Amino acid sequence: MAPDKTQYHETVRVQWLEESPPCHRGATFGLPWCQGVYFPERTTFSCSNSDRHTVPLTTRYIGFWPDGSLKWTSHDIPATSVGKPEYFIHVSLDQDLANLLDPGPCCQLRAEETGDHILVDTGKLTACFPRSGQSLITSLKSASGTLVGKNGRLILLDQKRCGDTSEPGPKPEVRDLVCQIEEMNIET
Repeated sequence: MAPDKTQYHETVRVQWLEESPPCHRGATFGLPWCQGVYFPERTTFSCSNSDRHTVPLTTRYIGFWPDGSLKWTSHDIPATSVGKPEYFIHVSLDQDLANLLDPGPCCQLRAEETGDHILVDTGKLTACFPRSGQSLITSLKSASGTLVGKNGRLILLDQKRCGDTSEPGPKPEVRDLVCQIEEMNIET
């Protein structure tokens, strides 16, 4: 369940231009913001649907005012089997966001580049990212060295129409599109 909206600085309602689809393949949309209100380092975005359930949200900053505040953001919500008539984008001003994101001395993030992979160690997990190939993460190990995952791949499922594959009748065509990593680098 989404938290009560009084926690947020602002909540924006977004809805379909036409009627709500029975299911959707995900959506990308942009939102404008007033100058001087939201700055990237102090602002977080979250999403809930019309049933007040939290929806995963990816946010990108795509435009800035001269003062460095956000002018435009782009948001992605994932595909769902049941379309909702509206969604709510919640904007939180996190005055102490830097403190929340700073892991402190007990948890230092470390990244190491080698010829064919990049190791990222959070102190709790170590992920090995290959520089090329079909695996996004070749291994994921706990702090004790226990292998907790391997050969993680990014797969896009392309479906021509809505439909539940567990229901009787013709099944929608689904294609697996597997990523191919050509290059990976650490950005600072």
